[in-house]
Amino acid sequence: RTFTIAVTVGDGADACDGLANVASTDFEDEDADNNTSNTVTNPVTCGPPEPGEPEVEVVKSSDPAPGTGLVPGDRLVYSVSVTETTGEADATDVVVTDTLDAGVSVVSVEGCDSETVAGSTVTCQLDTVAAGSTRTFTIAVTVGDGADACDGLANVASTDFEDEDADNNTSNTVTNPVTCVLGTTVVRGAPTPQAQLATTGTDMGRLPGVAASLLVYGFILLHAARRRSAS
Repeated sequence: RTFTIAVTVGDGADACDGLANVASTDFEDEDADNNTSNTVTNPVTCGPPEPGEPEVEVVKSSDPAPGTGLVPGDRLVYSVSVTETTGEADATDVVVTDTLDAGVSVVSVEGCDSETVAGSTVTCQLDTVAAGSTRTFTIAVTVGDGADACDGLANVASTDFEDEDADNNTSNTVTNPVTCVLGTTVVRGAPTPQAQLATTGTDMGRLPGVAASLLVYGFILLHAARRRSAS
């Protein structure tokens, strides 16, 4: 007696590996070797593979360029680029976070689908980064004149997008030195001599009078010495 089993071939990985099938019975007889049928095999040709998972890379630059010296009041524009690197699948709901130096003030954020600014932290939402493409947003800031800025600026941006290669989810570091002017002395991230003296209790305003007194006292000593040598 013969029976039939009709099936439909799927398109998943199990089917694309090909089909191999046997039938068997547990009927008890003396010759059990032929209680399992021969193996019937059929290769399966599948179409293109399913798109892979998206991967993103974050890169940062600035204008003026990294390494360019700045002074308080200067405008600095950071550019943050997010690239889908596989070219196979769109990256969706990409959130990039950029915690800026405390010594700058945010002027504007452009190029995000939505953004928030909370203190010195900028969060940029990119709804879609198409496969193989790059999206760029900018953060414009003004350099302040406080100690945080005068130590120089160093900044990165990052995303918590879940992909296999998380190493490139944090950008390169963009650094810019800042030259601050305090009193009449130009310093780069360090206190002026006037400030140092002020912290030790020295009154800079009294120094000219002290110097004049010392000069007069010196003339008196010199005159007395000459009189003694003449006598």
